Amino acid sequence: MIGARRGLILILALAGGLASALVFSASAQAHPLGNFTINRYARIEVHSDRFVIQYVVDTAEIPTFQLIGDVDANRDGKASQAELDSYAAREKDRLAANFKLVIGGKKIVVSPAETTIELLPGAAGLQVTRLAVVYEGALPSGLAQSNNAQVVFTDSNFADRAGWKEVVVVPSAGAQITVDPRFTVDTSDALRNYPAVALTAAPDVREVSFSWVVGSGTVAPPLKAVVGSTARRTSGF
Repeated sequence: MIGARRGLILILALAGGLASALVFSASAQAHPLGNFTINRYARIEVHSDRFVIQYVVDTAEIPTFQLIGDVDANRDGKASQAELDSYAAREKDRLAANFKLVIGGKKIVVSPAETTIELLPGAAGLQVTRLAVVYEGALPSGLAQSNNAQVVFTDSNFADRAGWKEVVVVPSAGAQITVDPRFTVDTSDALRNYPAVALTAAPDVREVSFSWVVGSGTVAPPLKAVVGSTARRTSGF
């Protein structure tokens, strides 16, 4: 009983020290939206023959600290790249299961084509996590010659977590879409540069709908992928 009580006291002390370091470390650059946030971004690329979804998750210091503890299979106190890659391989499927792309009433099955995950410097000697996945989806049969198909993208990932939730729609060369102009602006540069807004004013986009002339335009290569390294993240604060 005494041993259990001492263990609890130690855990509370460590948690208190961690919180204090995050709050009072003036020299450290904390996450722009707070150390507890999980932030997501989806860019939907509309091509004449397919869809590409570039998906990014930016996890702040506290949930990254918890994540490292979960993926640290050999219990050396660190997350190796192999351990991170193993986690990403599982997470890419879970993320896709929690968003839905529907065209003309038909659900599009997407497959991950590229995945990267990395730890980046955060506040108080801690780290943040950037996970990026590129998904691709082909058109369902019967839609190739349709006009003005209705497209709906719904994302329920991290619905109960505070953070930045952004969806951007980008047509490739020649593709004809009709979409609310506010969804064509990449406000955060794929979660690399957050605007100077409070967390309460951060976007909370859970669904985007637009119309698309299927088969319009010429086949275009995917736009520049967002899976590359985040060499620097700024906030404007």
